[in-house]
Amino acid sequence: VDNVKQSAPVTIVAANLPSNVEVGTSYPMVATFLNSDTRNAMTGINITLPADSVETDNTCQSGVLAPLASCQVSYLFSCITLQAKNNYF
Repeated sequence: VDNVKQSAPVTIVAANLPSNVEVGTSYPMVATFLNSDTRNAMTGINITLPADSVETDNTCQSGVLAPLASCQVSYLFSCITLQAKNNYF
């Protein structure tokens, strides 16, 4: 079989988020998807961004990643609410 539908490629998310993010501020993010298979293409790739994120660039739109290929989705991530963790914000 030449095409194998896989659940998800390996994902690397790069961000230069500060230690403390501000509610309502947008931060640039890049998610890189890699097909590490040397023989089979990945098909059916569908990317869902976090809520309230805005896509700024997408090289993954075809839904297919060739063997050893990668694609990237760039987006702006916005912190819209604060959530307490261990009684701290």
